Amino acid sequence: MALMEHFSTAEVPAADRIGFWNQIVGQTFRGGAVDARQDDFLAEFWRWNVGPIRLMRAKATRSTVTRWRQSRADDADAGRLILHLQNRGSSQTTQNARSATLSTGDLTLCDGASPYTLDISDGNDLLVLDVPLSCFQDPDKVTALITRRLSCNSPHVALLRRFVLSLWDEFGGRTSKNEDDIALGRVLSDLTGLALSPDAIVDAAERHGDRERILNWIQESLTDPDLSTSMIARRLDFPVRTIQDIFARMGTTPTQYILLRRLERARSMLIDHADRSITDIAFEVGFNDSNYFSRAFRKRFDTTPSMFRARLRKSR
Repeated sequence: MALMEHFSTAEVPAADRIGFWNQIVGQTFRGGAVDARQDDFLAEFWRWNVGPIRLMRAKATRSTVTRWRQSRADDADAGRLILHLQNRGSSQTTQNARSATLSTGDLTLCDGASPYTLDISDGNDLLVLDVPLSCFQDPDKVTALITRRLSCNSPHVALLRRFVLSLWDEFGGRTSKNEDDIALGRVLSDLTGLALSPDAIVDAAERHGDRERILNWIQESLTDPDLSTSMIARRLDFPVRTIQDIFARMGTTPTQYILLRRLERARSMLIDHADRSITDIAFEVGFNDSNYFSRAFRKRFDTTPSMFRARLRKSR
């Protein structure tokens, strides 16, 4: 087993960290590039080989990794799969217009020869396996799982994660005998094959649960004027793109949804609390500008808050 390589931005000046990190990613994954906030970006990366499998581990703050299509097919990447095994935090892998959103312990995979995008949360710890397709007895069965989310609740996915972490603990700081390298690579290949099973696919009900969790948290946080997509991502530990995709499937955006919910709540308060001033109600539902509230209310309900309240008084 080759000695593990380790890279860190800790000793790199803040202004040079993204450039340094792009060099590491580009060396490891042909056509790879990283986009992140430069002022607070921190990351560590380990890479080593276990038999035929390249094993990597990345710890980083919020960022986006994109692997672009090369000008010609690269024989070194053809017939290889990239597995993302979430050890901590969350991430979203997107390839060929399909996405898989991972929470701690989940697994997904993508085609190593095709472009993909990886969005990761803050405090992220991702285990990455670069595996030859030839390691699997049924390659077609495995490739059918590309960009599918395989659940941490699957015993085989959980076992793979524990085994990879144990390799890090036992062999990460030293080399091993060649016969150990071959044997461990065989075990890792077999465990990977077990984990890549259709039985581990997360069903629609669980994806629906993510949406309900986000919507419930928004409803509880409407009064916070700072409520935003980035705040939701931080508090619930979802990638921003995951949240945007959930709302896109609902035919809206997080910002539009928050605005609508605030306006609906304000409308109800205008009906139920005739003694409250319009400005007080606007601030209570999360607006910090009463003029903006009035304009948004009129656009949504085709009347101003004061006209709406006046009509209510006449009808009573």
